[in-house]
Amino acid sequence: MAVEGEEKKVIVKNGIPGQKVKFAVNKMRKGKAEGRLLEIIEKSVLNALNNENCHILSLKSIASIDKKANEKGILEFAGKYGLPFNTYSAEELNSLEGDFTKSDFVKSVVSVDNVCERSAIAESKGELIRRKDAGNGVTVALAINEPVISWE
Repeated sequence: MAVEGEEKKVIVKNGIPGQKVKFAVNKMRKGKAEGRLLEIIEKSVLNALNNENCHILSLKSIASIDKKANEKGILEFAGKYGLPFNTYSAEELNSLEGDFTKSDFVKSVVSVDNVCERSAIAESKGELIRRKDAGNGVTVALAINEPVISWE
């Protein structure tokens, strides 16, 4: 990691020796960096889509909580696929009614019991087609609004 001319060693957990990776630092805590491999975000989204027999081109947008508005990994993924990235406040997400996969840990951190499913519903104004998929520090949920099929 380089911080204004300063270089530091980065340790990638579960990496393959000699493998080149891109990463984004999300925050610094007690001298240690926390971040995500950019490839992990893409892989998580593509896996969720594949599990629902959906193509990346079927995505309309990406959504999350406003605290993630500047998260480099999400922004790079959105940019790569030309998708808008919209965020919602904890209050907006908490106002949604429905059956969501609750997490006490997530609620303790961001004041919302589930971010990915609630964000998907808020953004699509539809219904979940894939509940929370979690792995490698990334959570993904998919929602769909009324599909439109046209042969025109």
